[in-house]
Amino acid sequence: MDFLKQSVYHAQYEQKDPLLIYKLEGYELFKSMLDKLNKDIVSFLIKAHLPQETAQATQSHRMSEPPKQDLSKLKTGREDIGQSTRQNRELAQRNQNEPVKHQPVMVSRKPGRNERVKVLNIQSGETKEMKFKQAEPLINKGSWQLVESD
Repeated sequence: MDFLKQSVYHAQYEQKDPLLIYKLEGYELFKSMLDKLNKDIVSFLIKAHLPQETAQATQSHRMSEPPKQDLSKLKTGREDIGQSTRQNRELAQRNQNEPVKHQPVMVSRKPGRNERVKVLNIQSGETKEMKFKQAEPLINKGSWQLVESD
C-alpha cells in the first residue's frame, strides 16, 4: 500500500484524481490478494486427505444448516465506488449546511506564582496564607486544599 501511495502521487501531474486512482488500484490489489488466498486454500484442500462423510451424517448436516443468503443483490465494481463517493459528498454537503453548536470550555482560574492564597490543612483544619508557589506542592500532595485566592 505504501508503494501504491507513492505511485499514485504522480497522478496529479497527469490531471487525474489521485484519491480515485488510489481507491481503484487498492481495490484491485485487494481482489488479487483474495484470488491468491482462494487458490492457496483450494490447493491445500486438494492436497489434504479429508475423511469422507457417510450419507446419514450428510443428510443430518444439511437439515441443521440455516438457509443461505441471497447474494445476487451484492455488487462490487468501479461503478459502486463512484456511487459511494457521490453519496459521501452529498452527506458531507448536508453536514456542512447544519451549524454545529459548541459549548464553551470552562476553566477555573489558577492563581499566579507570586499571588497570596489561603490554604486549609485537611487533617488539622489549620488555615495559612502563603504564596501560591509555596502552597502548590502541598496542594499536589493532597494534604492541603486551596480555600480562596486574592
